[in-house]
Amino acid sequence: SVDPQIVNPCGHTVCAPCGMSWLYSKRGKTCPICRTKVNVLQPYFSNIIVKNLVETFVQLCQN
Repeated sequence: SVDPQIVNPCGHTVCAPCGMSWLYSKRGKTCPICRTKVNVLQPYFSNIIVKNLVETFVQLCQN
């Protein structure tokens, strides 16, 4: 299952496990791409558009 997450507030998209790993690392509290400080109360939220695109692509590749 794919779980892309949007970084709050910069808008970059990361995978959920990678984003959470980064957040809890000693370098966390920033976006892993641009290093913008994240909102620590809600650092990430689901990127439904990317999730749907990836799931559609996977289905097409399996057929």
